[in-house]
Amino acid sequence: MNTSITKETLKSTLTEKEFEMLENIVDAYNINNNVCFMTKTTNSEKGLITQLQNKGLIYDSFNGMHNEYGYESSNWFPIYEVLDAYELEHY
Repeated sequence: MNTSITKETLKSTLTEKEFEMLENIVDAYNINNNVCFMTKTTNSEKGLITQLQNKGLIYDSFNGMHNEYGYESSNWFPIYEVLDAYELEHY
């Protein structure tokens, strides 16, 4: 994806399920919170998240971190260009 991302280009270049997952992650975003999307996910949702990450649209701010029980944790955020496409404020 390039830096001129719009919601329309996202919707036309992603599958319907990828776009829905991206919207879920964007909806969870709040500039005043360092936690974005870290809900328990199904295998299907994990696959969609991996696809979005491979396309460079989201990143995991907890990459490589583990919780107190030793399980890997994830905290997915949209990249700045996606936030711009949704006209959301970011740092």
